[in-house]
Amino acid sequence: MSHTLDLVVVGSLNVDLTARVQRHPSPGETLRATELTTRRRVGVSAFGPVGNRDTGR
Repeated sequence: MSHTLDLVVVGSLNVDLTARVQRHPSPGETLRATELTTRRRVGVSAFGPVGNRDTGR
């Protein structure tokens, strides 16, 4: 299998999380998320330390 990479990143890593809620919160209000997702980009490889959380495995 052959892979073509558009971008290779070497260094610190982080994961962007998106929390979906049913409505915008009022000032000072906390809402429970209905969905939590991450976004993965096609054609990008990253090399770096990740830690021991579920998102780093």
